[in-house]
Amino acid sequence: MKQLFYRTINKMKKNEKINKVNEPWSDYLSLGIRSVDMQHKRFFMMLDDLRKNFTESQKTGDIINEDLKNQMLSDLEDYTVYHFRTEENLMHDSNYPDIEIHIQQHNLFIKKLAEFRTAYKFQSQVLMEQMIGFLGKWFLVHISDYDKKYVEHIKQRDTSKLN
Repeated sequence: MKQLFYRTINKMKKNEKINKVNEPWSDYLSLGIRSVDMQHKRFFMMLDDLRKNFTESQKTGDIINEDLKNQMLSDLEDYTVYHFRTEENLMHDSNYPDIEIHIQQHNLFIKKLAEFRTAYKFQSQVLMEQMIGFLGKWFLVHISDYDKKYVEHIKQRDTSKLN
């Protein structure tokens, strides 16, 4: 599991497109499965809203409603699990051979989200900014590498799932 984590980190560091992305979503990430692409876009919108919320509270010195922050984090966690289950169902239905590796990637991300929740509890702005950046970059690498592999597999087996 650690090896898988470090492999993803190395890909994050090497991928120039990912390091240049300043928008919540870029079309080069589109996979061609409308439901999955829409979920990816929604994830990035949620992450961007979270980033803006924390950045704004840092700039103004205001303490944003704690219930709102908690709700945003919970919504992001819930949506991520929902999205991962959608992908895993697609992989299962198409008999994707590397499904276990992909599920390990999903589990790693869910673990990182839990760590983000811990960082939030400590109210460390720097740590929270780093975690938001990490989550976004990790998700970008995951889409551009791991997700594209299972989509290629689906394209070979069942074009009805594609746009």
